[in-house]
Amino acid sequence: MSIDATQKRIPGLSKSRYTGFLSCPRLGYLRAFPALFATLCTVDPSRQALFDMGNRVGELAREYYPGGLLIGADHLHIPEAMRQTQEALAAGREVIYEAAIEHDGILVRVDVLRRLDHGFFELTEVKSGTKVDPARHVPDVAIQLHVLESAGLPVGRAQLMHIDRDYVHPGGDTYRPRDLFASEDVTDAARRHIATVLPSALRDIALWLRAAEPPEVSVKNSCRGCEYYEGYCRPRCPEFPVGELGRATGAIACLEAAGIADLCELAPNSLEYARLAGLLRTSSLGPRVLRMIDAVRGGQLRVEPGLGESLIRLAFPLHFLDFESWSPALPVFAGTRPYEQIPFQWSDHRLLVDGTCDHAGHLADGCDDPRIEVAASLVLRFADAGSILAYHASFERERLRDLACLAPALEAPLLDMAKRLVDLETIVADHVYHPDFHGSFSLKSVLPALVPGCGYDGLAIRDGGAAALAYERLRRLPPGPEREGLRADMIEYCAQDTRGMVEIYQVLRRLT
Repeated sequence: MSIDATQKRIPGLSKSRYTGFLSCPRLGYLRAFPALFATLCTVDPSRQALFDMGNRVGELAREYYPGGLLIGADHLHIPEAMRQTQEALAAGREVIYEAAIEHDGILVRVDVLRRLDHGFFELTEVKSGTKVDPARHVPDVAIQLHVLESAGLPVGRAQLMHIDRDYVHPGGDTYRPRDLFASEDVTDAARRHIATVLPSALRDIALWLRAAEPPEVSVKNSCRGCEYYEGYCRPRCPEFPVGELGRATGAIACLEAAGIADLCELAPNSLEYARLAGLLRTSSLGPRVLRMIDAVRGGQLRVEPGLGESLIRLAFPLHFLDFESWSPALPVFAGTRPYEQIPFQWSDHRLLVDGTCDHAGHLADGCDDPRIEVAASLVLRFADAGSILAYHASFERERLRDLACLAPALEAPLLDMAKRLVDLETIVADHVYHPDFHGSFSLKSVLPALVPGCGYDGLAIRDGGAAALAYERLRRLPPGPEREGLRADMIEYCAQDTRGMVEIYQVLRRLT
């Protein structure tokens, strides 16, 4: 989509647009012209929940510095917010929340602006994570520091406030901000960014904003989480972009340097293929990458000979286990920490040696901490022997160990379950590739590719993030048809995960 001369108005920058440009020039451009590209932006419920949690954390952070003045909180009436900010500064307010400061076309909203001694200010940026990420967070603070000081507000300290991972919730609906938050001084790092990165970054951004088209970028597997991936980037990509090689960054760079954008363009006897094979010879990812390329070029499933050996090691009865968990940024249950994983549901399909299969599951009910009842129900179901297959099994293993620590009386059987776990994802990734995986070995990608028609279309809940949001909603719903309908949707989704694993296993057996 081009921007013609009648539409072109160079928009101002904000801290989110600035950091967007740094992470991806195309993302920054698309965010800068919302009137043109908003319809291509997908904000799913899980992403919206993150935004909402960020707002809630920001509100709690204000209680760390009580008594401040909140400026125009809706971010819509910017001139009014800037006027209120200037009046508050002129009146000598000690603490201002969401201060609106503009300089040279860059507008920032400072989460907490606090006066220090001798005319200096303290800038505090609040994040809902549990640590400072220098690559993402320092530029955010730096652009604010640049604007404030350019506007005549000297900054003595710039800090990033985040949730303290060691905070233990005492229970109830209130939090102690002085215990909940930790702060890290990033003044020096922000000033280094201003001195070494910001001038050239602002020049590049100015050029990009004047362009008629969004910048060209290399699309990677990691881009799939971006709000513009499905609406803008994916339709403009080749069918099999080289970015599907994922963590094989050297291979991607090698192909891009040769001008190859689509894996289908790589001929098996070409000089480029020989160079790539040589590059991958000493890489642990080499066999997987070549298998991916050969599968795409051949347009069909590729299977390695070692698959049968991996499957024959499994002991019957085979269990196929999946957990659903909730990890609230602000802990809810007494004794829990921020982002602690709270398993609330499991599903298990059990396959016997004669081919028969049965199913069992558990979904916690009520508002109390569900972990003890989840642990007890697991011990009853898995009292037999046999291998337990899970997809990305490290997650289930950690949850079982957590439950064992929480319930000492059930420690032995829970740890025995953890020892019996086998990662089905690893078996697939090490031995099988289908072009329709499109670079992903997730269950949501592998299942419909290996078992056509056995996906998640038509389900009310389609991923783990939606399941966690459903549990959060379930806890608030009173008894009645709406609650029972939501429970049924949650049970159906979790069961589909384990049913799908059984189907994948059956396909793998037929391939050996």
